[in-house]
Amino acid sequence: MRVLLLLLLANSVSASELNHYFADMHGHTSYSDGAGTPEQAYRYARDVARLDVFILTDHLEQLSQSEWQATRAVAERYNQTGRFVTFAGMEWTTKGGHACFFNPPTKKWPRDTGNIFPAVYSSGSILKICHPGDGKVFNGLAYSQIRDATTSLVEVRSDLEETSYLKMLKLGWHVAPDGSTDSHKAYWGNRTPRHTWTCILSPRLDRRSIWEAIKSRHCYATYDRNCRLSFKINGAVMGDVISTPVNTLHLELTINDPDSRDTVREVKLIGGYTQTKTIPGAYGKNVNVSTSVHIHHARKEETFFYVKVTQSDGDKIWSAPIWFKPR
Repeated sequence: MRVLLLLLLANSVSASELNHYFADMHGHTSYSDGAGTPEQAYRYARDVARLDVFILTDHLEQLSQSEWQATRAVAERYNQTGRFVTFAGMEWTTKGGHACFFNPPTKKWPRDTGNIFPAVYSSGSILKICHPGDGKVFNGLAYSQIRDATTSLVEVRSDLEETSYLKMLKLGWHVAPDGSTDSHKAYWGNRTPRHTWTCILSPRLDRRSIWEAIKSRHCYATYDRNCRLSFKINGAVMGDVISTPVNTLHLELTINDPDSRDTVREVKLIGGYTQTKTIPGAYGKNVNVSTSVHIHHARKEETFFYVKVTQSDGDKIWSAPIWFKPR
């Protein structure tokens, strides 16, 4: 079945081949309920916020067809390989939940939560669940194979949203955390005093590579724009599924930040049916930890680990999980 194949295929790109590109993939203009124009948004994101990747997502319910076409045209014009990767997007907004679609071919979509996931899946677009709050959206974030295969990201910008993220993972979803801020004012990708970003791990800054990295969940959500996080298990990078059952996990974690005052206060390893653990030695200016975890559990179901980093100034970083099955 195509859905299952998409879930089981693990990306084989080495972490050493991946660059860190910072993105904002949720924002609005006056075409819906925000400020400014798409032209201003993409220019600001490139020249002021200095993002690597930007996707504008005005509410599709408020977009006219001509505005949608204009948004796509602006995204096409600003895309520049090696400097600034752009896509057009939109936000689907209902009482059942909100979702962003990346590079959708149309602005006409089903209005119910039952049909939207199959429709987006068939279109080839990427879906992100927006501001999940306490997890009551989308029927309590109920799992299905088609929902899972359609969705690559969920917004994680607070401890509350992390509870929804963890709930999704325990229900079986394969998603990565996204840090976009849902800008409604003219500060796309540059909100003050505190902003969150998505860091996309990709070998190159071009549309195809960035698209595949998002689809593969090679992402983390971060409050810190220039902190680089790398998390691997048995050579697999964050977002990957390890298809061969294992009983020993070799964890590799590196955290690098050029700012002299940005030190790591705590790193937690969070798993599906294991207790949260603080990683010993993961503190200070920069972090480089290599350790092994032995899995002894009667359950042979797929599970996961992700890491949560807290810096001394309170900034937080959430990695994508790595999934595996105990042997």
